[in-house]
Amino acid sequence: MRKVVIVAEWIRPIGGVSTSLLDLLRHVDYSRDDLTLVLLNSSGEGEDMVPEHVKLISFRDLVPYAGLKRAIPTLLRQGRWGAAARNVANWATARISGDVGKRMRYLASRVEALPGEYDVAVGYAMLDSFSNQYVADRVVAGKRIMWCHTHPALYGAHGLSGMERTYERFDVINCVSASGMEALVERFPTLKSKVRVRHNIIDAERIRRLAQIEVPARSGSFTLCTVARLSYEKGIDLLVGAAAHLKRDGIRFTWWVIGPDYDLDYTAAVRSSIREQGLDAEVKLLGPQANPYGYMAACDIYVQTSRIEGRCSTIQEARALGKPIITTSFEAALEQISHRVTGSVVAISAEALYQEIISLMNNPTVLSQYRAAALDVVATPRVNASEELLDVELGVIA
Repeated sequence: MRKVVIVAEWIRPIGGVSTSLLDLLRHVDYSRDDLTLVLLNSSGEGEDMVPEHVKLISFRDLVPYAGLKRAIPTLLRQGRWGAAARNVANWATARISGDVGKRMRYLASRVEALPGEYDVAVGYAMLDSFSNQYVADRVVAGKRIMWCHTHPALYGAHGLSGMERTYERFDVINCVSASGMEALVERFPTLKSKVRVRHNIIDAERIRRLAQIEVPARSGSFTLCTVARLSYEKGIDLLVGAAAHLKRDGIRFTWWVIGPDYDLDYTAAVRSSIREQGLDAEVKLLGPQANPYGYMAACDIYVQTSRIEGRCSTIQEARALGKPIITTSFEAALEQISHRVTGSVVAISAEALYQEIISLMNNPTVLSQYRAAALDVVATPRVNASEELLDVELGVIA
């Protein structure tokens, strides 16, 4: 059997990266792969969702890679004064030099290596995640795969400075969208031979099964749904702006927003805006839901309001449920939605979202067209993740 290790930060009941990781784990061929999952910053939440065939190694207090606001207090409570001082000094040096990679490499050097040797090691995370550095420096493996779930645009001009040395340690870099792959190569041209596009598994049958849950009774008004954390990147402020336009026009509607608070200042501003514009009865911030699919299935239109996405898994999930979709024109949007064929792609603005919602509310024929098209484009999920996703012996890597 092939020994495979996947390194991630955590498993959470919600969130695109965790959801896609769990779907990957459910579709691995365990007669072929002996798979270990390493969680570097786990609270224990969500671990019961990991398939029983997976060997789980969970670090509860691996803090050296965390931001200073979390790392320093923890190190001081542990009496690790020297480690705290070195952490601050390294952070300051990296900040002055603008070398993010240097800080990552330093932090990896302070963490215990993973015992044993593996045929394949996978860093399953964001571009700036410590998971990738850990795989690059602290895991012994014949082949390394980095799974990139974010778009480089998220990090601005310098947010990934110095990371090229880390990325070059990998044999293959999976990008979840073509636009993300192109942007990564543009920023780091030496990676061109390593990158490829690999979409996450979307298990349509499982999503439809989970959608058979009861949700709060609809009031008879038009219902919208958005599943996203409350952050600037996800554009929840645009959602509130569009909702204000709808209420101004006297439209009766409910807008379910499912996702956790993320940026506390941003979340506070969103909640304040909802109150100030009298939208408490219309915009329902439902928080994180372990199973959001009942809400997605019950809405009239699924709306994605993001400014930046690597590739939006919730759009694919809404497709699996046959929902009409409106999405903003983030980088990979047109890879997922064909405008006016399988859904609507609009400018990243509250006004554009509002105008398109009104247009579809008044056009049931187009809504029906979108529902039919959504179901037509959902591919049968790849059921052999061992071959499709970890295929280092199948000619993908020379």
